[in-house]
Amino acid sequence: MERRQEQNWFTSEIYNEAGIPYLKISLLDFGMYFLLTYNDGAEFLIEHSGANIYVTSRKNQSLEDVVTYLVGPLLGFVLRLRTVTCLHASAIVINNKVIAFTGDSGTGKSTTAAAFARLGYKVLSDNMIPIVERGFNFLAQPAYPHLRLRGGAVHALFGSSDALPLIESAQPDWDKRFLDLNDVSYKFQRNPLPIAVIYQLDNRSENNRAPYIEELPSAQQKICLEVNTYKNYMLDSRMKELEYALLGRMLKQIQVRNLVSHTDPAHLYKLCEAVLQDYDELLVPFRK
Repeated sequence: MERRQEQNWFTSEIYNEAGIPYLKISLLDFGMYFLLTYNDGAEFLIEHSGANIYVTSRKNQSLEDVVTYLVGPLLGFVLRLRTVTCLHASAIVINNKVIAFTGDSGTGKSTTAAAFARLGYKVLSDNMIPIVERGFNFLAQPAYPHLRLRGGAVHALFGSSDALPLIESAQPDWDKRFLDLNDVSYKFQRNPLPIAVIYQLDNRSENNRAPYIEELPSAQQKICLEVNTYKNYMLDSRMKELEYALLGRMLKQIQVRNLVSHTDPAHLYKLCEAVLQDYDELLVPFRK
């Protein structure tokens, strides 16, 4: 790929053992293109408008590798270019309302969504939720009809880490597996629906109370939303101002609550029960 007027735009704070950043983003041709270079050698060229993405494949890069980037970080990047705010969250549907699960990587967003899928609930999104404001509603847009789960989560849900097909990848130590929501055993929500509640998945606990749910002060709810928007490093001062205003309006309609899961995977379905009970109790004032 020819390098023309390349200027560094962003460098990840995460590095591999060789000292190479996980992600480096450069501007090409005076900002007409973004060049995203990952430390596994994958490169993607994206037009500033977000209209087109060009892929530079490594020799050992599989189609699954490319798709993993396209439906994850690249999709989030393009949506950001189109000024769409996205939550770093997974989402399920209860009574035609979206329940979102956000939190740091590894806290169990996809695992929680998969547990609800096993109980017969629809899944709307895995890992990222684009948000569109419509009147007093904030609609969560559907993503793709599958979930990516690590081997430990698959074992907890299905009794064996080999119960789901492994996603092929050239990346070392990759153990993500594929839950197809198009399967007749599961349900995928294909239309946008309003978000009702956002649960922040906190660090897991060995406390006998876990899983349990806590109220969050309004200031912490705001912080939770701000830190869990997707690709927020891309925001300039004007974009931050617009996004913070959007999140402020969301908090007038949507509650953000703290969800503490148990370290023992055997408690996973108890977590689902806790969410269902909590959501039902939240609806009580509206039924009177």
